[in-house]
Amino acid sequence: MLYEQGGGALLTYLRGLPVPDDAEVADELRKLLNYFADNEHRTDYPEYRRRGWDIGSGPTESACKVVGSRLKQSGMRWIEQGAATVAPLRALYQSGSAAWDAFWALAA
Repeated sequence: MLYEQGGGALLTYLRGLPVPDDAEVADELRKLLNYFADNEHRTDYPEYRRRGWDIGSGPTESACKVVGSRLKQSGMRWIEQGAATVAPLRALYQSGSAAWDAFWALAA
């Protein structure tokens, strides 16, 4: 439901569920409801997919591994500040030429 209809639809569904008799289960449902209520604006997955945006963490985790391995190669001497400066540039570059050009047009 989240993937096809988004967080708002899932939240509506969860709110329609009966309150469980088990206090522990009821508390977990309450936490889940609160999470999706607080993050509903971040879970419009159908719109994100329509725009071609990633909705999973896989590409981000993969990029972290790539950047991490490059920072740790033999002979590399990175300090945290340098890595923190280069990583956003890499992300911007990987976002494509339109994002790269738009960023530098604003920076000029």
